Amino acid sequence: MRENRELLYEVRSPKTLLEMTWPEVDALRKKTDIAMLSTGAVEQHGYHLPLGCDTIQSTESLRYAHDILLEKYGVESLIAPTIQFGICPGAMCYPGSITLRTSTLIAVLEDVCEGLYHHGFKNIILFLGHDENYASSMVAAQNVVDRHNDAKVVVLNPMPALKASERSSLKLDKNPRPDGHGGAGEASRGLCCHPNLVYLDLAQDDHWDPTKVVASEPILGGEPPLLGGGVYNPANEGRSYSYAAGDPGQTGDPSSASAEAGDKAFTAMAEVVAKVAYKLFVEDKK
Repeated sequence: MRENRELLYEVRSPKTLLEMTWPEVDALRKKTDIAMLSTGAVEQHGYHLPLGCDTIQSTESLRYAHDILLEKYGVESLIAPTIQFGICPGAMCYPGSITLRTSTLIAVLEDVCEGLYHHGFKNIILFLGHDENYASSMVAAQNVVDRHNDAKVVVLNPMPALKASERSSLKLDKNPRPDGHGGAGEASRGLCCHPNLVYLDLAQDDHWDPTKVVASEPILGGEPPLLGGGVYNPANEGRSYSYAAGDPGQTGDPSSASAEAGDKAFTAMAEVVAKVAYKLFVEDKK
């Protein structure tokens, strides 16, 4: 029976904590006190991508970061298991989507960080693998470092590096149509790390209407924190999709997606993670 099962996607090295034995972790903690932990989500991503995109892809981002940190800086690190559920109440109209309460995610993040700290991993990066987990991640980080004065827990938002890479490789600057959740960028990362779960032939139009685009003068700092601004508006996060209205639950046209663009995006995010980890956890100790 087992040999007849379809291969859905491959998991490649480096190992995360899930794939390691305890002696392997024991050996690693004698070489490093750095751990990387990501938060994902289970939510709709159009007709063409799996609900677990954020979880699968954020883990892949940390695999890239692990390799760059080791190859470029000679620093070992532990990839902690991605927390696969996140904050996505606006996705609940789509079958299969699951959301956590913010208090639940904060508690889980704190408990996992406490476990890592207990085993000697006192320098932790919380990688943002899903937009709406940002606030909870910052609260958890603050709470952990308040309890341990020798701990560093850093929340890292990869979105600026990701968007810059996608604008270049997918030529998004030349297209007035917005690209985001489930669009060409996310589909590209899917083609790169889990191609058997990407069905571009099933992708549907996201009903973007150019006539409804209202040009207005930008407000200084008016973008959301994910994009470097200062306006956090949780009432608007992920609530622009409607299953009842026939919306596929995506932003953008995924037809231009490519595995090459996905690889460049993963690399761009990972380089930021590695640089931050080296700067804050290694260089600042010297």
